[in-house]
Amino acid sequence: MAKTLGFVDPVNYCCWSFHGLHLNCGKKEAVNGTVYENNTCKDPSRHVSWDGIHYSEAANLWVANHILNGSFSDPPLPIDKACRPLPIR
Repeated sequence: MAKTLGFVDPVNYCCWSFHGLHLNCGKKEAVNGTVYENNTCKDPSRHVSWDGIHYSEAANLWVANHILNGSFSDPPLPIDKACRPLPIR
């Protein structure tokens, strides 16, 4: 479903792990004498996760927008309609 929403495959993420060792994004780290550079992805806005565990800013924005526009509510009700004061009689 992620691809239909404009995201890349959700198992692809911006930063990565190497044999269980999480490498910091944008840093060089030595693992058993070999230096690895963990570059960030080219377009973070298309990734669901930035490290394989945590949601990306783009994914959080997608969820927040759907909460605010009411599409996750039953019945669908945008937040600006749900939180308005009652008229005074």
